[in-house]
Amino acid sequence: MTPRTKSAKTLHSVTMADVGQQAGGYHHSTVSLALRNHPGISKAVRKLIQETAKQLGYRRDPMLAAFNEYRTQGQVRKTRPVIAFIANFPSLHGLEASAAHRAMLKGGSVIARMLHHRLEFFPLDEEVMTARRLDVVLHARGVEGLVFGGMNSSASPLDFTWSRYSTIGIEGAGLDLFGHFVEAAFLEGARTAIRRITELGYRRIGLVTIRGKETKRSMLIQAGVLCEQTLLPADRRVTPFELTETTSESEVRQWLCRFKVDAVLTSQIAWRKLTVLAGRVRMQTLGWACTDVVDSTHDVAGIEVDYEALGAVAVEQAVMLMRVYKRGLPDEASITFVPITWRDGSTLPFRGL
Repeated sequence: MTPRTKSAKTLHSVTMADVGQQAGGYHHSTVSLALRNHPGISKAVRKLIQETAKQLGYRRDPMLAAFNEYRTQGQVRKTRPVIAFIANFPSLHGLEASAAHRAMLKGGSVIARMLHHRLEFFPLDEEVMTARRLDVVLHARGVEGLVFGGMNSSASPLDFTWSRYSTIGIEGAGLDLFGHFVEAAFLEGARTAIRRITELGYRRIGLVTIRGKETKRSMLIQAGVLCEQTLLPADRRVTPFELTETTSESEVRQWLCRFKVDAVLTSQIAWRKLTVLAGRVRMQTLGWACTDVVDSTHDVAGIEVDYEALGAVAVEQAVMLMRVYKRGLPDEASITFVPITWRDGSTLPFRGL
């Protein structure tokens, strides 16, 4: 018998999963949208994924594309299952005033349509809709998938009949309850920030947080900063500073002088408070990187969260749980981290090496 010879075609071909992994850990659905230049994915992420695909030599499978097109022809459903996007806003107008939540809803809506579902906003506000009342409304509507979009600590008790729903949470204070949740990779994002600030010529980088604000996020960012500082010489390590309601001007100035801080990594709220306490002239001599530039109206440097990707991944996972009929809260938590990118800006000018 003549042995078969192996064809070069049996070699591994590049997949969307390979492209997503190489680009920084993006899901294949995000890669698919980015390669089609879909506006639901941010321009920066689209460019990154498209360049990575080109470098890896990714080619779309024409046979698979033709099959998918044939399979979906004439299969438009009369009604699409609704997934509830729940957030602490009294109205859709209020939600859209938040750039982060607006992006979550946009990204989630794109994926929901791709998966033949519909994402609909439902308010969870003590004065408009309590959790118990919303639970009744959702059940009456036949909703079986819930995505909680960045719940805050002031939310009303989450009194839902969980056994009815497949539930995903997107960061925020109540996430541990949900079991399955999606979160921005702030720990790695903070490490990337410290490295980039160092590359720009800054030597003593101080992290500033606010007590009681963004608690979980602040802890992850602080962990990332401290991890990165262990790689620095001892004389360049700066102890993080926590702002409280009683923090004085002298305390801020003592911290700045003691550690000879030349750059600060903090939120916009904390930066404004520091400016008031230390003085605008003093703060203008420092570089500033923001821990979340999503709401920035100016050219601010800092960590950039892809909130559209957070919404997209959360909805995709909710649909997956619905399709395998996994309802209720799981015994063990599962976390999906969405990569974070960095953005240069005028608040952190190059200072030389």
